[in-house]
Amino acid sequence: MPKIKMPKLDIFYKRRDWFFWCALSLMILFRIWILSGIPKHYIFGPHDDLFFAKQAYSLLSGTWLGSFDEMILIKEPFYGMFLVVSSLSGLPLFLSENLLFILACLVFYIAIEPLIKNRWARLLMIAVLLFCPIDLLTYWTIRVYREFVYVSLSLLVISFAIGLFLRLKEKIWVLLLWAAGLGLSMGAFMLTREEGIWIYPVLFLLLLGGLWVIWKKSENHKWQRTGLIFLPVILWYIPLLLVSYMNYSYYGYWGTSSLLDPDLTLVISTMQRIRTNTWYPYQRVTRESLLKAYQVSPTLASLRAPLELSLIKWTPASQQLIQMKPSWYLRAYSDHGSEGGMSNIIWALPEAVSNAGYYSNGSYPHEVYARIARELTDACDRGALDCATSMNIPLIGTVEARQFPIIARMYVAAEQTLMSLDIGGLPEIGDPNYWGQYSSNIPEFSYFDMVANNPVMQPQTLIAIDGVSLNGWGFFEKSATPISFVFLDQAGNQLGDNGSANLPSPDVYQYFQQQGQNLPVTANCRFRLNFPKSTTQIKVVSSQGTTILPLERFASLAEIVQDGFQIFIDSRTSTAAALVKENRLGLLSFKKSYFLFNQSTYRALTLPFSLVGILCLLGLLVLSVWKKLHPPLEHLVVIIFLAGLLFTRMTLLVMIDATTNGPGQAYNASLYLFLYPLIALSIYSFLSLLAAYRKQNQPQ
Repeated sequence: MPKIKMPKLDIFYKRRDWFFWCALSLMILFRIWILSGIPKHYIFGPHDDLFFAKQAYSLLSGTWLGSFDEMILIKEPFYGMFLVVSSLSGLPLFLSENLLFILACLVFYIAIEPLIKNRWARLLMIAVLLFCPIDLLTYWTIRVYREFVYVSLSLLVISFAIGLFLRLKEKIWVLLLWAAGLGLSMGAFMLTREEGIWIYPVLFLLLLGGLWVIWKKSENHKWQRTGLIFLPVILWYIPLLLVSYMNYSYYGYWGTSSLLDPDLTLVISTMQRIRTNTWYPYQRVTRESLLKAYQVSPTLASLRAPLELSLIKWTPASQQLIQMKPSWYLRAYSDHGSEGGMSNIIWALPEAVSNAGYYSNGSYPHEVYARIARELTDACDRGALDCATSMNIPLIGTVEARQFPIIARMYVAAEQTLMSLDIGGLPEIGDPNYWGQYSSNIPEFSYFDMVANNPVMQPQTLIAIDGVSLNGWGFFEKSATPISFVFLDQAGNQLGDNGSANLPSPDVYQYFQQQGQNLPVTANCRFRLNFPKSTTQIKVVSSQGTTILPLERFASLAEIVQDGFQIFIDSRTSTAAALVKENRLGLLSFKKSYFLFNQSTYRALTLPFSLVGILCLLGLLVLSVWKKLHPPLEHLVVIIFLAGLLFTRMTLLVMIDATTNGPGQAYNASLYLFLYPLIALSIYSFLSLLAAYRKQNQPQ
């Protein structure tokens, strides 16, 4: 009987493209959905969160970074620019930040295609990055702060650099796209945090390796390819030059951040070099060294009164930061803050210079810092001060030999932290106390509302009010001062005053400007009111008189024009409805369970995954030396590139932790962008080389 052939059931093979794109799309959609509705955490941090919200408001208002003071240039401006783009798009800020991270993951997926042909293997690598809890939902990702965007830009730089190197033999236009991507992403990266130069050494080595490949391996267009290797360097300096030019035009400062001002950094590093009887590795400017500096620097001595006041003000922040150090560090080196705010002198000194009036002319006080620096360095040179010889590192300051053992021990602690995935805290979404930072009674919080487009969870405030929330804008056209509101019950008894009025309103001001009316009062005429249910009337008060209006007039999208007042209500919400909405956003048990499961899974797998990666690296070495079977050059270069980035980034963060009061480990989520791809690539390369070795030794 003839054998009957059965048809092959190869549906998966025929539809593999459909399955693949569905899997990728579902991964992306799931990440977006699991984070949808997560509220942003608004923190009143004048040097951090609030700083960027104000910066974005100034950019939207067309006044560059804002009115000049000692704080205007303390941090790089890219995150403020990102807030502007996100605000204009109408998307919630958290969604915009996640879309940028998803884009970075997709670019990485495309970049490593020449290295890993199997797209399912690449998809697995992307899944590891997409759902790493450090980049998913932590204290740093839900704040209105630059760290999440910095992580995404780090991944974009890595991706474009690898993609450029792996395509050096491709067509010129392909090379041009990757070179442009590297240049633009690197420009944004350098304008996000002040210490971006940590990426330079390894990145330049990769580009030099690219030049070697071009002249040794390429067959045509060598000069054009060489030019495209240098193109990213040119491109990433263009945004830096443009920002420096704008800063110089507005504030007389050429640069992107005043923290990088060579004179200011020289003042701090020279004071750190002064030898004293007291010494703290995290706080090299002590009370004793500052007193000695006063004696040799007349300019610094003239700032003594405002500087001492600023240091007192910074004492709580200094103590809080110091207590974030590891327990062994505190036991060995900390006096638990008895030196006051000395560890924050980098912030206190510009504040003192400003309080002394040197910032009042609207231009950066170069001469003041330069004069203090000259006086201190001259005193060190002529022996008036006993100054140590040390290495000076930007943003870290002086590093002495006696700090090296501390750095080494901190490095071991950082490795342990990295392997245990113990970086960044997972917020308790269901804990109302966690979300209590936001307060509608603080006028500055309006800056967040203008740029975030994001829900804010404030259940305690909503429950306490138990009434109505009202948002809008209004003014009295004949008054130079903004209006205020008083709430009345049915009998006309006063229940309270306004929740928060006189908030910035550049959109309203610009609207009336376009109508040909110059009304300065409209620049600060927004309000956010929270009032009890017993309110039946609202009294509108201005310098020109008052008007009492029934609550019914204040419906959503209502416009009120009466007795010279113009009032427009954007929204009106009862607190009961608002609370239900917020609960729907944050208290879903499935989402909370997922985040906890996700974090515990990564924590359990990171260490064994890392050990397997190390074994595979050793296996590559054994096969290369003992069996004389070498992996492809591209694999080795990318592995060295990722390992070099991991090492330089961790070294910088460890030095910040060991030698300053800054919590370096709080910012190293980007380490996982190097760790996971590095280990995955090591495993893949070892398995590929092992398969080649077995094939080579199979009997013919």
